[in-house]
Amino acid sequence: MTIKVIFKRRNAINTTAAAAVIIIVLIAAVGIYYFYVTPSATPSTTSAAPLTGSITIITFTDPSNTWLKWAATQFEGLHPGVTINVVAQGFSQYANTEATSLQTGSNTYDIITYTSTSALRFLPWVVPLNNIIKLNSSDIPGPQLAFGGLYRTRPLA
Repeated sequence: MTIKVIFKRRNAINTTAAAAVIIIVLIAAVGIYYFYVTPSATPSTTSAAPLTGSITIITFTDPSNTWLKWAATQFEGLHPGVTINVVAQGFSQYANTEATSLQTGSNTYDIITYTSTSALRFLPWVVPLNNIIKLNSSDIPGPQLAFGGLYRTRPLA
């Protein structure tokens, strides 16, 4: 029994093609790593002045009040020169306080909150934002959009 070993000569074109494929894959891997994995370190050429001032928000006492206070604390942490005061009142009282403030033109509150049940009361002071911002309402339940009336001059996209 004789065993023959056959050595095949490598073709220079096959070796070059294989090397080219390996180099292309390596370049692609480095490119993907650079663009998708490493954080962007583009230096800013302009620096904005730090935010300063005070904002007063009126809301009602419920879980939204807790959320607003948490969000205010987070914002103040990012912008140390800003103070956010969250004034919380009972549901009926806050609606009356807001309506009085709006009717008299008071600047006591910078931001007022309202719910879909109290929205109609504040309609004279609500500015339609649909020409300014584009709101995706696809994830807002239809009954919530319709509750208390719709304040859009055109359908949301």
